[in-house]
Amino acid sequence: PDHRSGGGHINIDLAPFENNPKSMARFIAKFLEHRGIISLMFQDPRRVRTGEPNEVSPSLIQALKSFNGTEEQLKQLLYNERFFNTRLGRKTQYVQLNLNAYFQDIIPSQFLNKDFDLKNAPWRENFSVEPHIRKAEMRLFNAPQTTHEAQAQIQLVRSLLDSALNDETSVSGEVQPVQHEHYAQNPERAKKDFEKLMHDLGLDPNIYETYLWDGMQTARSFLES
Repeated sequence: PDHRSGGGHINIDLAPFENNPKSMARFIAKFLEHRGIISLMFQDPRRVRTGEPNEVSPSLIQALKSFNGTEEQLKQLLYNERFFNTRLGRKTQYVQLNLNAYFQDIIPSQFLNKDFDLKNAPWRENFSVEPHIRKAEMRLFNAPQTTHEAQAQIQLVRSLLDSALNDETSVSGEVQPVQHEHYAQNPERAKKDFEKLMHDLGLDPNIYETYLWDGMQTARSFLES
């Protein structure tokens, strides 16, 4: 696949989060806590433009860390904090974690339109959502090269979901930057963040280590290009 645009997007059924905003907030916070090392392992740096890191303000992460409000309040928070792509010329869904379908209920109607082709239509702030489709979309993943890589990606997302829905331990409130070049220059930092990810989500490092070092090599090659 073309690493500049092709990806292996993973869709998540949001039914388990219905009327469960605390778990949804926890899912988002846990992803943000580990997104840098996940991106190193599974997102080619040339693909960042189609799955950009969500912008996260200090007020947003603090609210997510200890969220205790209603579902409507969480949806309003995500929309007000612009947890979508706001850059001119990019579609709102072009972020690593696309939750547009989750908070579609509170998007002003003038911004709800059918999807459009960026190459053949003028840009506009637009949310292409369907009332009967409630899913999250993780757009950061590369198209898997093997069935083993596909399984590893899916298991990682399932572990994030399990932590969000079934774990009661506190969330750190940290937001990892997505900086492939930083990891390329600091392999010890990458190793520590990798170990923390494996521990927090109960994943087998023997399965994921190959993707860590492949990601490091890709990051170094990109940095030197």
